[in-house]
Amino acid sequence: MSHLYHRQLGIIPPDRITEGVTIIGVGSIGSFTALSLAKMGVKKFQLYDDDKIEPHNVANQYYRLSDIGKLKVEACRDLLREQSPEPNNLRFHLMSEKFTEESETLYPIIIVCTDNMESRRIAYQHFKDNWNSLLYIDSRMARELLHVFCLTKDKVDRMREYEEVYLSHGNVEVPCTERTVVYNVLLISSLIANLVKKYYMQEELPFHIVYSFKDMYYSVEK
Repeated sequence: MSHLYHRQLGIIPPDRITEGVTIIGVGSIGSFTALSLAKMGVKKFQLYDDDKIEPHNVANQYYRLSDIGKLKVEACRDLLREQSPEPNNLRFHLMSEKFTEESETLYPIIIVCTDNMESRRIAYQHFKDNWNSLLYIDSRMARELLHVFCLTKDKVDRMREYEEVYLSHGNVEVPCTERTVVYNVLLISSLIANLVKKYYMQEELPFHIVYSFKDMYYSVEK
């Protein structure tokens, strides 16, 4: 199947993509992240989301007008099957429910794409407590600002910093008309896909990425 990924073979060969991903929240960030990963060659997905698609979701999520009223996890699955280079090899575990303390993750990569701190705390605790959870990615955005956090369990100091500084404070409240815009979503999903690629290729992973579209400011903490 390498001919299907000819243009990326020197970046991420498909035979290096050996593990699936658990995506918590397949709204704006999560839906485009799933698309990016499927096109990159990821074939195993566990998707968590209890929401249905509403008309206002179409402007900034990977959904169509014809998807309105569908469960997001089901619509996301159907779109990935249409867009993946290998639709017959895709495997899905659809969880049309909230991610809670009782939830399970099937894959070692956990990607958090929700918009509230409580779900992040639950997902992080799950990552921390489960031996088979190896990579944790937390994405956040407000207005034209984005943050992406990336953790592995060998970075003990960074885990402590994340817990004490970035997990202990709530989201900055912004008006509902300023929460998301599609170019912010596309950049975050691209950064997440790149972090997953770095994990597969055993490259160095950064801890914290920040980008402001308003100020054209970018920073990376290793």
